[in-house]
Amino acid sequence: MRFMFDSLEGLRWYIAGARYNAEKPDEAQKALDKRGPIIERCRHEKFAAASFLLLGAVIMALASISAFLCTG
Repeated sequence: MRFMFDSLEGLRWYIAGARYNAEKPDEAQKALDKRGPIIERCRHEKFAAASFLLLGAVIMALASISAFLCTG
């Protein structure tokens, strides 16, 4: 959820920067400067989500193996 929110927030600041690009270059740069840290946080959140997905798969595999071995 956090990744989705931050990616949309990054898109919002990108659009704001693109809108101001021709008329107000200073406003465009401010919008893009706000976008930078959001995108960086988004990258870390995506890595954490992938790591937790892998951890969940390993735990499910161990649970399945232990259930199979205990019923035999």
